[in-house]
Amino acid sequence: YYLPHQQAQIDMLMDFTSTSLCVLIPKACYPSLGFPTEFGDVASMEVTKAHTDEASAAACHALLKILDDTYVGHFLSETKFLLSDEPTIADFRFAPMLNIIKVGCVLPARLKLYLKDMNAITGISDGCKDVVRFMSKYYKKDNNNTLWN
Repeated sequence: YYLPHQQAQIDMLMDFTSTSLCVLIPKACYPSLGFPTEFGDVASMEVTKAHTDEASAAACHALLKILDDTYVGHFLSETKFLLSDEPTIADFRFAPMLNIIKVGCVLPARLKLYLKDMNAITGISDGCKDVVRFMSKYYKKDNNNTLWN
């Protein structure tokens, strides 16, 4: 899952995931779950609700742009998994995050197929089942009854 000839690409992709998606997920998805977006955040307070919804929608839009342009448009454009037709540790890091992203955004069709392929790998769905059980009741419409449910 971390082949020598792909190590630089894997490292770059995992760093990109950390610095692009991971910073948007709290703002895009956590308010729907009733979680604060960061320490000391006021997003879950009733008085800030209108602004929280607006900020969450903007973060979801930014997430979808990254998912469409970079993950679907580049990394998954010619391969079954992110970097090849065999999964790498970058796939094992990225795929479970989509279960949280589904709370704020409807996933593009290509990512739904990608999750189906990831779910076919032994142990993936078992490892994510508790998260999916909790999160699935908050999924945006069109994310239910697909993939990990």
